[in-house]
Amino acid sequence: MKFARSFSIFLLALAMWPAFAGQVQPAAVKILPIAKDAGLKGWKAVPDAQQYAKGKDLTDIYDGGYERYLEAGVLDAARNLYQRGPDIVEVTVHTMKSKKTAETFFDTEIKANKANRIRFSLPGMRGAAAQPKHEMAIAYSQEQSLGYAYAGKYYITVTSMYGGAKARNEIGGFLETILKKAAKPK
Repeated sequence: MKFARSFSIFLLALAMWPAFAGQVQPAAVKILPIAKDAGLKGWKAVPDAQQYAKGKDLTDIYDGGYERYLEAGVLDAARNLYQRGPDIVEVTVHTMKSKKTAETFFDTEIKANKANRIRFSLPGMRGAAAQPKHEMAIAYSQEQSLGYAYAGKYYITVTSMYGGAKARNEIGGFLETILKKAAKPK
């Protein structure tokens, strides 16, 4: 009897292990930049700012209008804030239903925000990963800059809380870094 009770407790603990050991990170979270990523010198993730959500919980990430994202094909999203001195950048990686939905949402957003489209190949990528021409688009003003990109089924946005050419260049650096991570086989 004592063995059966101990064994039951063991099985219960084993069943609950994933809750304590941490879940497997969703791909959108893995694609978010980390401090050691090349091209992000001096940028640090803001402590406790990272968020992940899917479905109706996307309201935790989007400031209203989450239905529009769901209708566009967003399955989940991961967001984090980064800071270097007084400058703050917000990065959101959205997992879409397909590459086509990512590309369509990208096209819709850059048209709506009058962003300039940039086509390029990622430096250092060879073989199959280098084949697709990647695209990003950046819209900027003196107050704020917005960057957009897609890679496979991922749609990426980068928003600076400051504007001008400096922001445009730094957003480009974030987008290239994220695109490299998204293009690597998992």
